[in-house]
Amino acid sequence: MHGVSLLINIATAPCVLRGCLLGQNRPAHALRADNVDFEPDETGNAVISERFFRGALDVYRLWLDTGQVLHSFNEHAVILPVGRRVRTYISAGHRLVVFQEGRVVSQG
Repeated sequence: MHGVSLLINIATAPCVLRGCLLGQNRPAHALRADNVDFEPDETGNAVISERFFRGALDVYRLWLDTGQVLHSFNEHAVILPVGRRVRTYISAGHRLVVFQEGRVVSQG
């Protein structure tokens, strides 16, 4: 699950890509868990806060250094502990569309 065609450091990407807090008249984010990847990295931009077993996949809850929360799928055979620091990035393999107030503000 580490084939990456689009690599963005979510913690430092522009607001329009990494999302912002709601209520600030900025885009909100909604990334599918299969568009988010991560790898162990002691200097990474997130920490694993929970892992949920879902059969063939585990769902990891990742707390970004910015305070935002993302979910990511990972193979069930790869188990990383809660509290592990990771580098989180977008691995969609396609352009992502960003909406604000029902309008497209970025085509990726």
